[in-house]
Amino acid sequence: MPRLSLYQANRNNDYTFFDRLVSEQMTLGATAIMIHKYLGTPKSTVDSDDLSQPSYNTQSELNIQDLLLLENRDRVYEEDVYELRGHYTVPDMDMSNEQFGLFISNENLNFVFHLNDMVERMGRKIMPGDVLELPHLTDFWALDDSVPVALKRYYVVEDASRAGEGYSPTWYPHLWRVRVKPMVDSQEYSQILDKIVDGTGNESLRDLLSVYNQELANNQAVVAQAEEEVPASGYDTSQLYVIPSTGETPFEYADPESDTPVANGWTDGYLTGDGLAPNGHNVTSGTTFPDSPSDGDYALRLDYLPNRLFRYNGTRWVKVENMERTSLTPGDGQTQRDTFVNNTNITFTDDNRQIDERVSLHEALSLQIDAVSTSSTVSANTDPTPTRPVWSSPDAGDLGTFSEAAAYSKTFVASGTGTITYSVITGTLPGGLTLSSNGVLSGTFAQVSVNTVYQFAIRATDDNGTADRSFRITVNDYNPFSSEFSSEFN
Repeated sequence: MPRLSLYQANRNNDYTFFDRLVSEQMTLGATAIMIHKYLGTPKSTVDSDDLSQPSYNTQSELNIQDLLLLENRDRVYEEDVYELRGHYTVPDMDMSNEQFGLFISNENLNFVFHLNDMVERMGRKIMPGDVLELPHLTDFWALDDSVPVALKRYYVVEDASRAGEGYSPTWYPHLWRVRVKPMVDSQEYSQILDKIVDGTGNESLRDLLSVYNQELANNQAVVAQAEEEVPASGYDTSQLYVIPSTGETPFEYADPESDTPVANGWTDGYLTGDGLAPNGHNVTSGTTFPDSPSDGDYALRLDYLPNRLFRYNGTRWVKVENMERTSLTPGDGQTQRDTFVNNTNITFTDDNRQIDERVSLHEALSLQIDAVSTSSTVSANTDPTPTRPVWSSPDAGDLGTFSEAAAYSKTFVASGTGTITYSVITGTLPGGLTLSSNGVLSGTFAQVSVNTVYQFAIRATDDNGTADRSFRITVNDYNPFSSEFSSEFN
């Protein structure tokens, strides 16, 4: 006689009997949970050149918006909300000794749902991306009196699988376990967070739940305090006194009442240049040196980057220091924090393509479709497409290297229909140069503190359209009073 077993190849009446028992127990002993069903990413009707971000004609939970980072940043949720019965273990406030440091997490929960009831109501199993709304955790006694309604708790599904305790003697599963984490204010859940909450007027769920504005205010307060305590990089030497000297050999002290120091002395060091004269002497600021200076006068040239402090020695202006101490907050344009870390400049290639100088990892690794040369045939019964301007000269790319204070003139030529005008659309022209509407770039190069490459694009416009071409000009620093030349004066 064969051994008795409740397992069958197909789910029979035994399975149905156990499934009903489990369903009744879940219905009686579980709590109501509202499910916001994730439908997938938005449909796209425009083909993308980025192969890592494909376009989908149909909406599906299986679509992946970003194949490189495996992310779905823009999510669509069903307008209807499903109610299910679920069970979870309410966590205590005690810390878990199984985890430590940054890995401690007491906010993740594990929910259990009846599998067949879930599929019958939702049409599928709960999956990562679905949002759970817990009405029984509504806060009716919020400490913040400004909140007009009692707020519920929202969780996002991270993972889902069959529950180990959900198997009956038939060896078929009856329960579905999901691991969830608290929902935060992020792009993925905008559709849920932007809904207007009943009884609040025009306030959305984001306005009531999000702590983004508070965190932003906290960050700004930290930055403000940091700027007050550490206003600039480097070392502050403005409170130190520098004894004036004659600069002769052997070393002789000068008259401190009438003479100014020829250099910073022992206060000179790493990131100590602040553009201030030693011992609090007056400084004249501007883009040119002052007229009729006196021996020992100081001038701060603002057209140098960084700004440069000079001292007049009776015959010429001698460099004292560069203004190296700058704000530590990005945005002043004086440090690597702006020119590299927060760089927003654009580089133009020889084939007139624009490339951001600071590129994110995602953009750098994105797959691009190779350019394919195509030809088109114009029917004899239709008018040809109007021709845009065609550049004649100069060729795109490098226009040459020049010294500061040198005169320059270049004419840009393009052919087209009607009057052609020229304008700078992106990039920066060298200081001292201007571009006229008829295509003449002329002027005298302004002074630079270091050798500088200027990149820009010029647009030719006629009656039918526009054509762009990118160029670059290098301006070299010419300073006869360099640190080596003027060392004897310092």
